[in-house]
Amino acid sequence: MSSVQKYKFHRGDFFVEDKKVGERLDKDLKKYAGQQLSIEEVCQLSENILSEIKKDFKANLDFTFTVYKGGNLYLEFFIAGNKKIQKGKTITIPQEIIDAWNKYHQIRMAHFYKETNKNGYWHTKNPQMAKMEDNFQKIVTKNFETISNAVFSGETAQMRQISAYLLNWYDNKKAAMKILLKALRDPEHIVHNEAARAIIGISKKVKIPKKDIFNLLSHPNTSCRGKALAIVLALVKEGKIKIDNNELKKISVLAKSYQPNNYKLAKLILRKLKKL
Repeated sequence: MSSVQKYKFHRGDFFVEDKKVGERLDKDLKKYAGQQLSIEEVCQLSENILSEIKKDFKANLDFTFTVYKGGNLYLEFFIAGNKKIQKGKTITIPQEIIDAWNKYHQIRMAHFYKETNKNGYWHTKNPQMAKMEDNFQKIVTKNFETISNAVFSGETAQMRQISAYLLNWYDNKKAAMKILLKALRDPEHIVHNEAARAIIGISKKVKIPKKDIFNLLSHPNTSCRGKALAIVLALVKEGKIKIDNNELKKISVLAKSYQPNNYKLAKLILRKLKKL
């Protein structure tokens, strides 16, 4: 008789807007930190917490978790999308592309947790990631029409997510950027979050209209705002952007926010601007 696999439980990130909701999640999960839980137990625990949060705060949240080598499990909560995709014909991307991206994503997230306290994990990679990214460039070149259409019409949110991120490796960066800026409007967190991540990669090679960067600073999801702040910080350090008073106010507001992935970057920008 096989035993149920259990994992060491960790509180991951909370991509939520309301400070009280974040504090409630912290309180609810604190007693489970370090416990050995099965995936079934984590799912049931998450559903129970979401039910109470929705009842007390009317907050529409969802959860996801990632399991890493060594038996560690990280649980995250984020604002839920409306689960709808645009009407019309949907597109399916080949399974081998999904499998390749899933393998890369697992390695990338493990790298993220290892590098999380360093200067921006998206600026670093390990040899295994680099080798897989070389393969992604070949995949995108060969399947560009399917992938670019799947960004908007993928059969599932995961297909739209994967397609958006893969555009990071398309040779025509301007064309990829145009598609990705539209993908930021996708209702699903996993989709617009990957689009924003790809934009960070492409922003090193293609100029992003300042208007689009600051529109992303107003994105309803904290993770996407954090990525916009990372772009602004990089441009400020390189002296490639001028920030007016209204834009400065946006950054100042985020510097007072609840989310570390917003206020830490916003404060770095403000400090850098004072030195100019």
